[in-house]
Amino acid sequence: MMKRLVCLLIFLLCAAQGTSGMDDDELTANLTFDIADLWDGPSRYWEEEEEEDLPPPSHASLTVPGWDWGMTFGNSERTNGLRFNFSDYRVKEVNGFNFTLWKPVKNPDFHMNGIAIGLGGCGPAEMNGIAVTGCGPVAKDMCGISLSLLGGIYNDANGIQFASLGLKADEINGITATGIGLNADDINGITATGIGLNADDINGITAAGIGFSADDINGIAAAGLGFEAGDITGLAAASLGFDAGNITGMTVAGLGFEADDNTGLNDAGMGINADDITGLNMAGV
Repeated sequence: MMKRLVCLLIFLLCAAQGTSGMDDDELTANLTFDIADLWDGPSRYWEEEEEEDLPPPSHASLTVPGWDWGMTFGNSERTNGLRFNFSDYRVKEVNGFNFTLWKPVKNPDFHMNGIAIGLGGCGPAEMNGIAVTGCGPVAKDMCGISLSLLGGIYNDANGIQFASLGLKADEINGITATGIGLNADDINGITATGIGLNADDINGITAAGIGFSADDINGIAAAGLGFEAGDITGLAAASLGFDAGNITGMTVAGLGFEADDNTGLNDAGMGINADDITGLNMAGV
């Protein structure tokens, strides 16, 4: 009985992966897990491309006791309940619990509500709930709590996001913490990284163990060594120094900083270099 069950599961996993139409080279390429490939860009897992050499998906699955509800094994298109699959490909909707072993292929219309665990990434287009990934794509639009053991990829992340290494996203809203770094276009909320981050606009509270680079900073920003920013509005501090365009608010640097326009209260351990200064500025040298 156990041997038959194992054989059935292997068949379903292979069918769900859609390998029946692949030759050996295509199968090898599809099963190769390239860490660098995960960081080509968030949208590659969800956006349709004009020329894609991908086989049609197989939605072969075993569901008990109902047709689309209960416990499912395989690449079912829709599931309500518990779902176990090798790799998600062209999935539409899962409500409940979803578990996958490998990185997803393409899921531009996948709506996941509940708890998703993906060792190689989850990858729904819309995720509402809790997502846990080993590394790779988390969701196009994430709303809830996500935990990435290595790194995570998003388009938009809303809620609480954690990663032991780093995250990559277009827009982040909420609380975000990473062990190493973070790359995003817009960050809104509370963000902390062990080493550094790169962003266009930062709004809220930001802390980096070493430093960060941003175009505009609004709120409170702190760096262990230094940072570079276009415009700073609020409170900014660095143990060594920073380079900024326009500063409005309060800044503190252990050594010194350079700015174009400086308005507010500024303190530097050694010196300040600015074109226009308005307010109170203090420097040790």
